Amino acid sequence: MHVPGTSAYHCYFDAHKIIMFRSPMLALSMHDNTASGNENGSVNVFWPTAYFNQIAFAMCLRYLYSDTVLSIDDIEAFTDRGASQHIAQWRGCQLMFTIAYWLGGLILRADAVATQAESIVHGLINFDIIGIALDVATDLCDHELSGGERNPNDTPLTHRYRNFESYPAAFPPDDVSVLADPFPLDHRRKMFEIAGKLGARLNEMIFSSIAANITFKDFQLDTTLEQTLVKHLLPITRELADHYRPLAPVQTLQFGQFPPQQAANPTRNLSMKNRHTSYIMLNLPFGNLKQAVAILRKAAKASKVEDIWVKDFVKKVIAEREARRHIVIRSVSVSDEEQQANMAVWRVVGYEESVVEDEATGEWDLQAECSDSWARYV
Repeated sequence: MHVPGTSAYHCYFDAHKIIMFRSPMLALSMHDNTASGNENGSVNVFWPTAYFNQIAFAMCLRYLYSDTVLSIDDIEAFTDRGASQHIAQWRGCQLMFTIAYWLGGLILRADAVATQAESIVHGLINFDIIGIALDVATDLCDHELSGGERNPNDTPLTHRYRNFESYPAAFPPDDVSVLADPFPLDHRRKMFEIAGKLGARLNEMIFSSIAANITFKDFQLDTTLEQTLVKHLLPITRELADHYRPLAPVQTLQFGQFPPQQAANPTRNLSMKNRHTSYIMLNLPFGNLKQAVAILRKAAKASKVEDIWVKDFVKKVIAEREARRHIVIRSVSVSDEEQQANMAVWRVVGYEESVVEDEATGEWDLQAECSDSWARYV
């Protein structure tokens, strides 16, 4: 198994040839080996994401022997919770393990494994770990067939599995070999296609869960800038930070008392589902936002939620995204030279987003247009 990334490595699994033929993918690889005269008894597989869990893949191979699939109790046991580990971190570990198990099932074309893993992931996704789920979905959908660095403008949500340094089996095992990637482009393309389909399904789960758990009508956005759930879409300039810095309520101060530097933000009283939904929607790249809105509309329709409420919710999101963009674009604390030198981060500032409506049909959609002043940079 070849795992890509900045420190690519190989790890090895032993399996009997007759059992491996139960996997269509492994059977095809063994046939290709025979046809090419390669009889060294090994099958090479390219894993299409930098996160790999050796135990999860071993459990996929176990299915070929025994037709046994993992339960949520099994996954809890494999991701044993540490004494000091927060429950959300442990659930995040379970989610990562199960997604690796799901991806392994798809690659081996072990349908029972993939179906079981999908069901467990569906049960795990909740607002406490929704940021991790979104990170993984983005990572699975985004790749460079060349194996090079990804475009930061295309992937504002970075490959960063937070707090996983304490999770068991989250990093490569000791018995691995660091080797060059030996795979042709077509093999990697097939693996990336599998990963992309899983990522798309995971995104559908995430935003369907959001649609099922929030109230679109009169939704209150949390506009707090200081959040770590997802990466910020826009560069955080001094002007943007100052604009969203909470101020002390003057009416609470007594004579001769100095105001504190910061006061509690009233939006902090919002529920986790409102806060995390706000952070995600306000920081999704525009292309991802369009996809998310399509999923939200579909899920809302299935739940008999009026589309006009979804539209009003999206208008609030776009209005806040535009308000932030205008503050950033007028910022003087970052010079033009600095902006141009870091255009991968600043490019998004040049796009004006809006909700466009067809008065005749009542249909609506999202639109982003690049301003003339930014066209030469983007």
